[in-house]
Amino acid sequence: GATTATVGVLKAVVSRERPDESNEHSFPSGHAANSFAVATVLERHYGGAVGWIAYGAAAFIASSRVIGNHHSLSGVTTGAAIGFLWGRLITSGS
Repeated sequence: GATTATVGVLKAVVSRERPDESNEHSFPSGHAANSFAVATVLERHYGGAVGWIAYGAAAFIASSRVIGNHHSLSGVTTGAAIGFLWGRLITSGS
């Protein structure tokens, strides 16, 4: 969807090397973007506990990308922001 397309364009334009030096597709984190997009949609539709759990899972996924040496903190925070913004835009009429 829109989140994946946004991330794909930025990865191609920025071409930042991963911390583990495996390729030049580190920025922004697609895992963080997609998990935060899903969490945002779930929170907007169900609220409460579902939102907290979804954002907790998204934060776990994003942090695992830094701990696993696949992304820098800026890569996951930018990805999370992209996902959050697209999640809000997609649910703005709901």
